[in-house]
Amino acid sequence: MAENDKKRKDIDDDIEVKEEEEKAEEKKDEKKPESELEKVLRQVEEEFGVDRSQLKVVRMNRRPQGFKAFIVDFLLTLIINIVLILGISGWIQWASYNSIWDLVWFTVAFTIIEIALKYLISIFFRKLVIRSFGLILSLATLLAIPLVLLLTDFVEITAVNRLLLIFVIVIIVRSMIRSYLARRKISRHINRKR
Repeated sequence: MAENDKKRKDIDDDIEVKEEEEKAEEKKDEKKPESELEKVLRQVEEEFGVDRSQLKVVRMNRRPQGFKAFIVDFLLTLIINIVLILGISGWIQWASYNSIWDLVWFTVAFTIIEIALKYLISIFFRKLVIRSFGLILSLATLLAIPLVLLLTDFVEITAVNRLLLIFVIVIIVRSMIRSYLARRKISRHINRKR
């Protein structure tokens, strides 16, 4: 009994030490962005001759995205992609397919690959995503195009230049729609705080 109590106490002590180490690491991580922020503010002061009192730093605490946010993002992207690709394919003949459902499945496969790549990039290269203001995530879209062409065989590409035109239009229009939705969400958030 005494030995078991001693082992439990040792395990509890180890757990407490690990928790304290994790808290210390979290505090260090919280201090790092502050020092980087200070560096950026100093650079702005030096380069533009702006007084620090004129600068306003806005911090938004972003909650970690859960499964619900992932599903909403996936469905929104899927709907936008389907509408845009089907709509543009009516004007520009870029592929041959047996039925409209082949094109829908092509779009679903493209969306799944694209979102999977975006989430992998945002998980493994978080700092790079932040430093590039999310521009690096467009790499996922560019990689998804050849991957979906390799993995699907029910849509046959007839003109590569038209395919690229289709995806350029989809990327531009989709970014405009997402930008509008993000601004609308932020403005609602700001109006709620007033």
